[in-house]
Amino acid sequence: MTWDELKARFTANIVGTYDATFGRLSAAIQATPSAFEAKVTGFFALLAECKANLDRIQAQLPNPPRTQADAGLIARYAEMKSLYDALLAGIAQNAVQVPQVGIAPAVVIVVGAVGLSAAGVAWAVAAWEYAASLRDQTGFMAQELEARVQAGQRGTQLQPTTATPPSLQAPGRGSAGDDDKKGGAWVWLLGIGAAAAAAAFIVPKLGKG
Repeated sequence: MTWDELKARFTANIVGTYDATFGRLSAAIQATPSAFEAKVTGFFALLAECKANLDRIQAQLPNPPRTQADAGLIARYAEMKSLYDALLAGIAQNAVQVPQVGIAPAVVIVVGAVGLSAAGVAWAVAAWEYAASLRDQTGFMAQELEARVQAGQRGTQLQPTTATPPSLQAPGRGSAGDDDKKGGAWVWLLGIGAAAAAAAFIVPKLGKG
C-alpha cells in the first residue's frame, strides 16, 4: 500500500473502524482486559518505531528546500507526522491517570505509566494496522533519504524510485457504533499542539462531549 493509499484510507475509514471496534469489543475489554494487553503493548511499540523513523527522516530533509522535489519531501514528512500525531492522540485522549495506590475502576489496561480506558484500548485495536502501515512507510522513506544523502557524499546520484514497501492493509470501514454506549469517553483530536497546523486529515469528533 502506497503512502497516498494509507492516507486516504485512514481519513475515510478511521471513524467507522473505531466505532465498529468499540461496539464489538467494549464489553470484552472491560470483562477481560488482560486479553488485550499484548495488542496494546504492540501498538505502543509501533508508535515508538514510527517516531524513530520520523526523526531519521527529519534529520535528512533538505534545509532549506531548493527544488520542487525538496518541497515535496518536506510536505510528505509533514503528512506522515500528522498521521502519527493522530494515532497518538487516540491514546492521549483516552488515557486515565494511574493513582499511586491501587487502580481506578475506569483503568482497564496499564502500559508503563499509562492507564487506558476501554475506549483507549479499542483505539489501539482499531488503529493497529494503520500504525503498522505507517511504520513501514516511514521506515522506507528514511532508508531512501539516507541512501540518497550517502550517494551525494560519494558524488553519485540514485535513480528516482516509485517502489513502495510491503505493508499491512489498513482495515476497511466498519458499521457505525452506538455513540450513547461510549458516554463521552472518546474524543477525536487530530494533531497535537503545533502539529495541528500541518494536519492533513480533518475528521469530526467522535462520540459526545
